[in-house]
Amino acid sequence: MKFLSFAQAFILFNCMVSFFADAHAQARFSADSYLADPEKYLGKSITVYVSDVSVPAINANTKQDFRIFRVYTSGREGNEYVGGGGIYMKVPLSEAASFVKRHNQKTSQAPKNVSGIFKKYDGDTSGYTSSLDYYIDCTKP
Repeated sequence: MKFLSFAQAFILFNCMVSFFADAHAQARFSADSYLADPEKYLGKSITVYVSDVSVPAINANTKQDFRIFRVYTSGREGNEYVGGGGIYMKVPLSEAASFVKRHNQKTSQAPKNVSGIFKKYDGDTSGYTSSLDYYIDCTKP
């Protein structure tokens, strides 16, 4: 019987660890995948699969020309959709109602792509929630 040398065993072990770490990485196109390394995506256009929208918007009672929704995303692992965590999304007020209808779980059967700019929220979050650190801006500049 032939045994592996220490170096061979070490390399094999690291390959296995790397394989299983990749298998448990965040699913593509999910909020979790972007929030895992937010600095990498700041200011860049990203796409998420939106599977549901929380209503009302967290700023529904304001006169702002946009709405901020908490959206829940799905990711892709192969051909399967999997849960992908949540993130906030800034939507123009003029498109808010259609956005909710298009992405609400009650009216939509499958997640749909939404693209926007990944940003860090630098304002006062005391009126919202502590998890409003990053969001996707879907308003046109």
